[in-house]
Amino acid sequence: PLRGEKLRLVDMAVANAENLLKGRWESQKEDLIGAVQSVLKLKMPPHYIEGLDISNLQGDEAVGSIVSFVDGLPHRSGYRNYRMNVVNGIDDYGMMAELVERRVSKGHLPDLFLVDGGKGHLAVIKNVLDR
Repeated sequence: PLRGEKLRLVDMAVANAENLLKGRWESQKEDLIGAVQSVLKLKMPPHYIEGLDISNLQGDEAVGSIVSFVDGLPHRSGYRNYRMNVVNGIDDYGMMAELVERRVSKGHLPDLFLVDGGKGHLAVIKNVLDR
């Protein structure tokens, strides 16, 4: 419909559907953030989260990447890629330390770092953060 009562009803139905979907998404997002808080035994739900990863081609052209999330949604302006400069060769732990050192130097740390790695990566990150 282009005008009149039918157009008004269609507009109202679309608005109601958008509100319903938005409400469901907000609920799911809050449930997910609450689950992260519970599983990781955090005092507060994480508002700002950054994911860290290192990639390279057999030790060459190593890059550290950071993705950011605010309240469970991607925060693309917080995405960063860093060329690894200090560490040469295949040294995933050293490159992770370099990435975290460079990130920490920028200030305003996230509530939670998510790391693509294992216990060794966590130990390296903890060491950098404890300095």
